[in-house]
Amino acid sequence: MESIEAINLRSFEYRDSSLIIIAFSKEYGRVSLLARGVKKSAKSSKGLLQSFCHNRYILGHKRDLSIIASIDSLHTFSELSFDLDRIQVGYECLQLVQAVVQDNHAAPRLFDLCLKTLKNLCTVPKTNLPDLLRQFKAQLLHEEGLLENAETIPDNIEELVEQYIHARPIDLTPL
Repeated sequence: MESIEAINLRSFEYRDSSLIIIAFSKEYGRVSLLARGVKKSAKSSKGLLQSFCHNRYILGHKRDLSIIASIDSLHTFSELSFDLDRIQVGYECLQLVQAVVQDNHAAPRLFDLCLKTLKNLCTVPKTNLPDLLRQFKAQLLHEEGLLENAETIPDNIEELVEQYIHARPIDLTPL
């Protein structure tokens, strides 16, 4: 058994009763986790498998697959579910993380940035959401070594992020 801390990026159905969770872990970067039988389970843990949830997972392993044995919620970010603008910004952050983080490559500073941004997303005034997203993008590019200074956000930050993302191969196929 092993314990990891992760933010759920997305999930998809696997067979009749299970889900595969694509998560960003502090310890291993992007990971795929199997939640067996969760679709037919009466347990309340299914909500902890939604995007944005920050959890501590206890994992078992079978061959090359990480199977969720238990989940402890660290933060659900349920505040986001009441505001579509906040959800949209949050999903854009998660999509960027999924595009740049590699499987089984730790990126602890990027993990901390993602977590901090999600927490701020729940509290900043709605008028500051575009600035929060621009700041996240600048800091992401800084962490990736593409911006010297994350404090000075270039006017063309959107273009820089798009160029970087499209220059990287993205594998979104199910396992």
